[in-house]
Amino acid sequence: EKNFELVVENALITGQIDLLKKFDKKGNVAEVEIVDFKSMEKKDGVYETNYEKQLRYYAIACLDSLGLKPEKAVVHHLSDNKKHEVDISEKYLKQTKSEIRKNVENILARNYPAKPDKKTCEGCDWARICPHKKFDVGVDFRE
Repeated sequence: EKNFELVVENALITGQIDLLKKFDKKGNVAEVEIVDFKSMEKKDGVYETNYEKQLRYYAIACLDSLGLKPEKAVVHHLSDNKKHEVDISEKYLKQTKSEIRKNVENILARNYPAKPDKKTCEGCDWARICPHKKFDVGVDFRE
């Protein structure tokens, strides 16, 4: 595990990367590979969460905070021992950096735009009072 701190605008983003591989079989420094382990099971044959953004955050942290240049990023699903490679090309990292900056700006401005969808509404603590709720999330408002 490798901790990181990443400064974006006026915010400090911290996290922990499960595994950074950077040595070849002979012990020589080789390409850097980010590996994130997940234990979540599939639901209806599909993993519930898209981890691509998380792995791209890790790639940015490697570049900007740890001084490492990752060549590969992989989600390793422990439940079925499958691996999914995430595209960490410059194009996607640039988009992700822009999203991070926008998120930081919104948080600092206390601007939390509603983005209702069935998945997020189901787990939301504010479902009972949300004026943006578009989905029946099984909340009994009579409680």
